[in-house]
Amino acid sequence: MKQGKRFLVTGGSGFIGRVLCERLRLHGWVRALVRRKTDGPWDEAVCHDLTTATSLEDAVRDIDTVFHLAGKTDDSKTSTRDATLFYRVNYDGTARLVEAAAASGVERLVYLSSIKAMGSGSEARLNESSPAKPNTPYGRSKRAAEDLVLGSNDVAHACVLRSSPVYGVGSKGNLARMIRAVARGMFPPPPDTGNVRSMVHVDDVVQALMLSVEKEEANGRVFIVTDGNGYSTRQIYEWICQALGRNVPSWRIPAALLRTVAKVGDGIGLFTGRKFVFDTRTYDKLLGSAHFDSTRIRDSLGYRPQWDLERALPSMVSEIENHA
Repeated sequence: MKQGKRFLVTGGSGFIGRVLCERLRLHGWVRALVRRKTDGPWDEAVCHDLTTATSLEDAVRDIDTVFHLAGKTDDSKTSTRDATLFYRVNYDGTARLVEAAAASGVERLVYLSSIKAMGSGSEARLNESSPAKPNTPYGRSKRAAEDLVLGSNDVAHACVLRSSPVYGVGSKGNLARMIRAVARGMFPPPPDTGNVRSMVHVDDVVQALMLSVEKEEANGRVFIVTDGNGYSTRQIYEWICQALGRNVPSWRIPAALLRTVAKVGDGIGLFTGRKFVFDTRTYDKLLGSAHFDSTRIRDSLGYRPQWDLERALPSMVSEIENHA
């Protein structure tokens, strides 16, 4: 990457954003777009909420490259009544950013999307040519934002990365919650359903982001980002137990029992209008498959993942235990 560039990272205070800002400062000057003032590995921070209609002119002024990471993430607390919030942040916010970037003469823009823009996934190893059929408000908002970014003719170089779930020290997603639950003895041994899920380390997401602005081959394209492996829930559970220094329990909860509880949760969610703690969607996240292929970014941009989950888990477990 050329030295002396000026970068904007939206969502700079987030898990991925902080790592990216730290790496980018080795190559140039970094401005972070954050929701509230905070210290971090950047040269300047600008506060902005993507749900408001205020101008982003200050954020993009004198910027060469924009990394758009900010957004409303998929979570279990968002009810169906709040689904429009995903569009307000992920689509409308992206539209305002793209418009401001084009007006300011930004040269390159990379949008960090999600494999949820393709749907829930399956055992089949999906790639960028597979049909994109998002089935959640979050996934649909990310897919719409992708089209917006790639459809802008006013930014010379635009690219979309569809990341699989991200792990690493400091992550706060489902894997971190699983580690905490196992550590507290509140995560019963899951069955071995043979499910396969793709994931990726935060360092490798940052590698992909930087390659997507360095390589001209990235312009106008979509890339899936994984660490190249597939993991089962049972396998992850056993690795967590090992990292905790515990024996893996010999018993397991039957998958049929979990499916029954999930259906009951579906009914409760329909009645109350709010997601129940365990329903079919949670079951699919826990024991379903979401397998994706990152061959395109390897072949086109030279992406080479440096991490796998088994090697990363001990440090993640240690960090979570130390902050319990």
